[in-house]
Amino acid sequence: MSEQIRLFDDRQRRELLQQRVVVLDGALDDDNGVLLTSQLVALAAEDPGRTSPCGCTPPAARCRRCWRSGT
Repeated sequence: MSEQIRLFDDRQRRELLQQRVVVLDGALDDDNGVLLTSQLVALAAEDPGRTSPCGCTPPAARCRRCWRSGT
């Protein structure tokens, strides 16, 4: 298996996660899938009632309206 080049280090990932941002840094393989899933579960556990800017829930799965508006 070849070494993957990471665009975000652990510190940057933590800072983004504090802003409720998760990133896919490379191919969606088992390792990245587990990382993304654990981050989404942690965010949902922190504030289970939180909604996205347009009001859709869960915020981790933003609706198309959120993506189009850039919110």
